Amino acid sequence: MQENIFLFHGENTPALKNHSQKWIDKFKNKYADSFDLQIIEDSKNFYFQNLLLEAQTVPFLCEKKLIIAKNILHKYEKDFLKKLKKIPDSTIILFIEFRKINKTDKLLATLLKNANSTHFELTEAANRNLIQNTLEKTEAKINQKYLNILEKTHSKNPHKLVNSVMQLACYTQTQELNDEAFYKLADIQQEPSIFNFLDTIYTNKAQMLKQLKENFDYNPDPYKLLYMLIWHLKTLLQIKNKKTSGLKPFIVKKHSNTAKKIDIHKLDNLLGEILKIDQQSKTGLLKGKNELTLAIEMALVKNT
Repeated sequence: MQENIFLFHGENTPALKNHSQKWIDKFKNKYADSFDLQIIEDSKNFYFQNLLLEAQTVPFLCEKKLIIAKNILHKYEKDFLKKLKKIPDSTIILFIEFRKINKTDKLLATLLKNANSTHFELTEAANRNLIQNTLEKTEAKINQKYLNILEKTHSKNPHKLVNSVMQLACYTQTQELNDEAFYKLADIQQEPSIFNFLDTIYTNKAQMLKQLKENFDYNPDPYKLLYMLIWHLKTLLQIKNKKTSGLKPFIVKKHSNTAKKIDIHKLDNLLGEILKIDQQSKTGLLKGKNELTLAIEMALVKNT
C-alpha cells in the first residue's frame, strides 16, 4: 500500500466533505507553515499527466506537499499507478471522488488496492452521524420523532437530509416545532391516517371521499386500505349485532355510536360488495390497481 496516496470516495457527499476537511485541518496543524498545498479539480484543460508532474516536484523550502485532486479519476489511465508509486515521500496526494469506486472497475481497482482508501456509504449509521454533526453545529434541539422521519425519507439523499435539519434548526431558534411546521419546512408529504378515513364512513361522505383520495395519492397500492376496510366493516357489523366477543373494549366503545346510526342493510350491502371486490381482485376479474381503486370508491359512494 502506498503510504502517501489517499482516496476518499462514496455517495455520502456531506460525510465525505466533513471528513476530508477534518483530515486536511489535521494535516495543516501537523506541518504548520512547512507545507505546500495544491488543489486540482477537473476541467477541460486538466490532464492527469499535469498531476503527475506536480506530484513529482519536490516542495520548495517545505517539508511536505499536499495535492488534493477532486473528481478527476475518470481521466485515470492504466499506466499511471506505476508513476504514482514513484512520487517522492514528501508529496501526499488525496483523491476525493463523490461517487463509489468499485473493485469491479478494472481500471481503478489497482489504485483502490494500493491507496489508503475510505468509502463513505449511505447507511443508517452514517445518516445518524450526519444529523448529529449538523445539530452540534447549530446547537439546536429537535424532537427525535422528526429526526427519525427525516432519516427515513431522505436516506438516499444526504444533501437534502442536512438541508432539512438546518432549516428545522433555524426555525426552532425562534418558534416551537409542531407537525404542521415540520412537514412544511421539510417538504415531506404527511402520511394520511387510514383510521381517520375509516371513521368518516357513514359519518361524513364528502370527508370520506377526500380522505380516500389522500390515502390513494400517498400510497397507490389499494390492498392495505382494502383489508383495513373489510376489518372495519366486519367490526361495525359485530357491534351492530351485539356480537362483540373477541373485540377489545376500546374498539367497541369507539364505534358504538356510529354502529347505532347505521342502517344494517346498507352495512350488509357494503361489506358484501367489498368482499366481492376482494375476491375479484384475487381471481383476476379486476385487473390492476386502478380498477381495484375505482371499484372500492364506487362501492363506498353507492352504499354510504
